[in-house]
Amino acid sequence: MSVADEETSLLPKKRLQLFSQANMVKNALTAIRGMKDEHYIPIETSGSDFNARLLRFKDHVKLQTNGRVIARWLSKFKFYFPQKDIPGAPSLEKAWAYFEHVTLPRYYVKKTPERGSLWSKLDKERAPIGEADYLTELYSLRNIEEDDFGTFGIGIALYFASIRWFGIMLLVAGLFNIPSMYFYAKGKYHNQIEDLPILYRFSAVCGNTETVTCSDCVASDFGSDRVLYDDNLGEVFLKNKCSADDLFHGYFHCISILILFGAVFYLQFYQGRLIVHFDENEQTAQDYSIVVRNPPKDAYTPDEWRDFFAKVSGGDGPILVTVGLDNGKLLALHAKHRQLRDKIDKLCHDRDEDKKSEKKHLNQTNTFREIEYFEKLKSLETKINHMKRTETFHASQVYVTFDTEEEQRQALNNLSTGLAHVFGFLTPPSNLPLFRGRNVLYTCEAAEPSCVRWIDFGISLKTMITQVLLSNVLVIGLIVLCASIIDTFRSKSYVAFIISIINALIPQVLKAVNALEKHFNETSSQTSLYMKVTVFRWCNTAILITVITPFTSTLSDGDGNLLNTVVNIFIAEVLTGPIIRMLDIPNLLKRHILAPRAQRQIDMIRNFSGAKVCMAERYTEATKIVFLSFYYSVLLPNGFFLGAVALFVYYQIDKYCLFRSWARMGKVDKHIANFQRRYFLWFSIMFLSVMTVYNYSSFPFDNLCKEPESDEYYYCNQDLMGSMKFPGWSEEETNKYEWMTQSQQTLIQFYSKITIAILIICSIASVGRSLYELAVVIFQGSYDEVGSSMNISYSEIPSIFAYVPQFHVKGFLFPFIACDISAINKNNINWKNPNVDHSYYCIVDDVLDEDEGSDIANKPIYSVIKDYRR
Repeated sequence: MSVADEETSLLPKKRLQLFSQANMVKNALTAIRGMKDEHYIPIETSGSDFNARLLRFKDHVKLQTNGRVIARWLSKFKFYFPQKDIPGAPSLEKAWAYFEHVTLPRYYVKKTPERGSLWSKLDKERAPIGEADYLTELYSLRNIEEDDFGTFGIGIALYFASIRWFGIMLLVAGLFNIPSMYFYAKGKYHNQIEDLPILYRFSAVCGNTETVTCSDCVASDFGSDRVLYDDNLGEVFLKNKCSADDLFHGYFHCISILILFGAVFYLQFYQGRLIVHFDENEQTAQDYSIVVRNPPKDAYTPDEWRDFFAKVSGGDGPILVTVGLDNGKLLALHAKHRQLRDKIDKLCHDRDEDKKSEKKHLNQTNTFREIEYFEKLKSLETKINHMKRTETFHASQVYVTFDTEEEQRQALNNLSTGLAHVFGFLTPPSNLPLFRGRNVLYTCEAAEPSCVRWIDFGISLKTMITQVLLSNVLVIGLIVLCASIIDTFRSKSYVAFIISIINALIPQVLKAVNALEKHFNETSSQTSLYMKVTVFRWCNTAILITVITPFTSTLSDGDGNLLNTVVNIFIAEVLTGPIIRMLDIPNLLKRHILAPRAQRQIDMIRNFSGAKVCMAERYTEATKIVFLSFYYSVLLPNGFFLGAVALFVYYQIDKYCLFRSWARMGKVDKHIANFQRRYFLWFSIMFLSVMTVYNYSSFPFDNLCKEPESDEYYYCNQDLMGSMKFPGWSEEETNKYEWMTQSQQTLIQFYSKITIAILIICSIASVGRSLYELAVVIFQGSYDEVGSSMNISYSEIPSIFAYVPQFHVKGFLFPFIACDISAINKNNINWKNPNVDHSYYCIVDDVLDEDEGSDIANKPIYSVIKDYRR
């Protein structure tokens, strides 16, 4: 089960529950439909044209975006809107109306209800895209509630809940690290603290050094900033004088680790409850649907699937069946075909405009280009018709929708079985229903309709695995490349800025790489991208800096050194990234520079589609901050506060972007949040505990030990992590490390035991749990019911959508439909262009073969959907 589709408002279940007292759900739903005119404010308008409605209904200036207000004033000037005096020119007002009424989310404005009435208890209801019959408003950024995020999908709601929880978690951990901050800031550790910038004074940065001689030291074992030359003594080495005699504050750090461990442990249950909360708050098609991953290749007929599932579900059978075919290559050709048609249309428009302006010389380049495009169009149509005749398309996935949740759950329970049975490695149970009496079906709860990637159907498992492996190899290559870049500029003061730029640019490369992978739904694609970007950012932001920084320069002060770089990264994350996202400069230029100069209305409107956002990338930003705070927590305890500030800034900025600038996005389910809390958060805790014990054991980070009863120094390797040695938990083991003070040895013995325990628990919680679940999937089946059934039928919900095959084409505002929709209710489609009928977007009849015969007519070419309620 999941929450509302991203492009419309679904009826919240709690609203139905308010009306369904005394088991009168049907009457309640009918009442809601009938009360729309009574409780919503209608817009008085003449004509049905969407743009006419928007222009007639003048949004109050206080309810408009700031950009629209500014653009309306600037459009009076020709430098801003060159076409303002040209008759028939595209309307900038229409484009801004599209942006605010179609791109941005809005909610219905209700008439003032009587205090205490049932209607007064209902929350804001999100309006469908392009609603122009009833008064709507943009969401007020000051009155956003948690359930408002839920209308965009579980993935988005969990994202905002997570970063808020992470911020509180880091803030509490920072409070328990105040003793560490005080230790580093007081004179006993660093007697020249006033020479350091304010943010560095609470860190382990050590600028208090002295030069010493070392008989067996080699310069290559030290950082370049740690070796000097004296005219009398020759090579001398810098010895850190910052005292590590009293590390009692380390026990407070241990308390913060245990608190963070408990917070991550609690988050496993907290997010689970949130999923149920958001899941039960909305009714969507996913609540009633099943997907069959391995249908027989020739199982094209919806009637056959309906008959089978009627027996399995114990009810009247499915009300909707969609059979998706493996015709992705054909759909890709259709996408190119539509793009070419659009280019030709634009050239024809330009030619007509030239004629209207009575130009003496028409643009010959456009004429030749038009001929070229027509030739390409003809070639594409030939390829499409040839593929129709010669290719045989098979059933790839089948989506079955029931009228009740009980039927869906009963079917999933009856068909739940292990992959070993599905692939024939084990004999299936005798009571397992078999399709056609012999086929074991692999079924699971379907993803949301807008999440399905129909154009990727037909890709073999071998190809998918190969693509994933190759993309991961590329990620490793990018990590190595970025490591060399960071190493080159490590000594520069702007290295933190370079790291932030890399963190912003490389994910765009990874998104392009991830787009080459084929996935059956958007959730799977986003999860794959999340893993890649998270690994890259962890390595690029935290791990690589440690690797390329010489061990003896860990505590050094000055530009380019480790802790200075980390502090600058935090500052960049608090300021640079959020400001860039909020300004949204590319789309700002589109709306204010390109749009006023567009020659066609559709081209102008396309500049108002909003900023494309990838929720996987947003999740990685939050995870990166948490990991960075954990990784350097011993050396930079104030990093907890810096991380908390960064996350709270993310929350506010991303909330603004969601309601004011982001484009409509595909559904992202709970899987990224699940992946985050099941793996990456546990791994973060493991890194936290391991880095803590190694950092405390490495003080004073200078590889210099003093000879007993002498002023001479000798080389001693304090880099236990680089030497792949565990510090040890007994006194006998820690006594071998001659640089350690007594309090340091006691603390290390304590931390070693804690670290081993945390590693075991985290490994069981992440890897162990995954192995157990994998075994269940292979041998038993993994269907678990989420939440409780609400006893509301699919047919009773006015705004709910079916699995209508469709695919997006770059440059178009709405997706194209890849099946015959003549026999279904258009309300089943999860979007609507108020100006154009759905049939315009249906590509089934785009290319008709004049020689089409029975060889084409009798075989399936496009996916099939059938509605049994008609």
